Amino acid sequence: MKRIIRFVFSISITFIIILFLANIFSRNQNSLSDFLEAYLNNTQKLLFLISIFIAYISITYITPFLNPIILIRVKDQLFPYLLKYGIKFAFILTICIFGSFLISGILVGLNFDISLSMFSLVVKFFLFILAFYCIITSIYFLSKKFIFSILSGMFINFIFIAILFSVDFFVMNNEMSNSVERLCFEIYMSICLVGGVLFLFLKSEGLECLCVKK
Repeated sequence: MKRIIRFVFSISITFIIILFLANIFSRNQNSLSDFLEAYLNNTQKLLFLISIFIAYISITYITPFLNPIILIRVKDQLFPYLLKYGIKFAFILTICIFGSFLISGILVGLNFDISLSMFSLVVKFFLFILAFYCIITSIYFLSKKFIFSILSGMFINFIFIAILFSVDFFVMNNEMSNSVERLCFEIYMSICLVGGVLFLFLKSEGLECLCVKK
């Protein structure tokens, strides 16, 4: 019950912040789709602000799977458990965060101009959260420290956006196009997602074999 209360509290705080952002956005623009694009399809905001939201909520939602009670319960099904948990985690946070942006935009009076094309944005956002989950879970496997893994995942995103902007400033003289920036982000996200899943599969297999030997 305490975990649910903490999770609801973290979502509530996140919603209040997003509502504040929507209010500021409405002073200059009045399109709900532009508001969603500005925050959920923007590389800088995804890797910085949205990463902070996800990390904050993760602390209250994710259950440390290296807990002996969980390991005993899942036994030789650790990887399927982690994969299903990650998909569930990404799905719930997609609904909560995307829904917060949507509701906040409506509350401040932005024009409801959502179309079916917005579905692709939801899918990309879902994959971004799932990639973030893969990062922090992989780090947790290595460090055995839950809070450290979440903060590390957040800072890895910070580092990537810092590197991307440094390349843009020092190498490309601030001429990097949005398409190139998004391509770099999608490559980064794909590496985190595919590499993370592969790493979790290998580590889960190793941990299961270790448990069997014991």
